[in-house]
Amino acid sequence: DIVEKVKLLINDRNNITFNQNMGKNFFESDNHIPESNSKITTCHNWIDQFTGGYRTKSLIVYAGEQNIGKSIWLANDAVNYVRAGLDVAVITAEMADIDFIHRIGSNLLNVKVSEYEKLSKQPNFIKTRLSQLVNGVIPPGNLYVKEYPTSQATVPDIESYLKELQVTQGVKLKAIIIDYINILSNHRNPNSENTYMKVKQIAEDLRAMAVRNEWVIITATQI
Repeated sequence: DIVEKVKLLINDRNNITFNQNMGKNFFESDNHIPESNSKITTCHNWIDQFTGGYRTKSLIVYAGEQNIGKSIWLANDAVNYVRAGLDVAVITAEMADIDFIHRIGSNLLNVKVSEYEKLSKQPNFIKTRLSQLVNGVIPPGNLYVKEYPTSQATVPDIESYLKELQVTQGVKLKAIIIDYINILSNHRNPNSENTYMKVKQIAEDLRAMAVRNEWVIITATQI
């Protein structure tokens, strides 16, 4: 907030700007060509067929009723992007991180969810499965799962973590999976009881985060 106030003060007093982007000139033909790698697959053929994939800097929100399978869908998206070789981060504010890892691992490592906890305790079982995955034909992308307390994580909190993750671990995140938007915290109005405004402002902040970092952010909302 202080930095933004200082920027505005300098701009107002000196009529200068920190944003050197003058926009795209419509009458320059090069500006009609999409940037390379500006879209990534949705990992769903029928969606790719209609959209050509998800464009980076986008916020994708799945809408569904309670217990309809939103978290399963989000976990499957994470699995598909890892298989495609993209670096992925999962933010979970509902499910424990270990449970989300088991759900993803069940798919990636071909282990039944009902048996996952027992098998994971066997010496070298998971290590062997991971080795088989890493040494496959297509090297998988990196995957990180971060748990936040329900209704405690704000978008600035999440962005700070993700940026630190990229710097410290040397990864280049492409897809961010967030489970799910309704149980994040709105840093603008933390005490607001207006559900519509809360979700609207969190969605705006998530989209802004996607634009700043050229990520595809995928989440869900409960209707």
